[in-house]
Amino acid sequence: IDDPVLNSNHHYDHHHNCEHATVGYQQRMFEMYCSEKNVIVMDLKILHTYFAVLHKLILSEKIRNLPLLNHIGLLFQNVTEIGIYGTDRQYQLDLISLLHELEKPYCVHFEKIQIRCQHEMGASWLCEAWLNSNDNMEFRFFSKRWRAQFNIGQGTKYDDVLLLTRQTSPRLRTVAFMTRDTVPIGQSITLK
Repeated sequence: IDDPVLNSNHHYDHHHNCEHATVGYQQRMFEMYCSEKNVIVMDLKILHTYFAVLHKLILSEKIRNLPLLNHIGLLFQNVTEIGIYGTDRQYQLDLISLLHELEKPYCVHFEKIQIRCQHEMGASWLCEAWLNSNDNMEFRFFSKRWRAQFNIGQGTKYDDVLLLTRQTSPRLRTVAFMTRDTVPIGQSITLK
């Protein structure tokens, strides 16, 4: 019988093609969404409270509150800036582990990382991790080509902020210094 209504294979093929088209559409939309992002902000409190499934995908299971920046970098290849908000002490993260994460291959396009927490009377977790550590944190980040700037909030209504900025290559800095009289400020040089 050539009746498409009665032919169960036709119904299956039509249903299968619709599912395939829907999955393809969803995949293209997700890829487009990922490619258009250039800044991502993660509030660890919100991730833990409202997005338990998502939090398992982008936070380490072994190291508490560590964002898996390598995974994020793989999905969001145009992202250059990441904000990590660990407002309360329970959302503190290990800065050495974060530095190791930034060394992974899919993190090379990140240019700025901003870590925020609420300033506390005495010292916030971020202040303790940065200033009271036995490790010279600024040197550790600098040795991995990250410039660090730490700002302490001026009261409990303000945030303590650690801003990490990827350093340009030493060769580019040297050339820019040597040619500063011939290159206008704000203009870049491309070395070949």
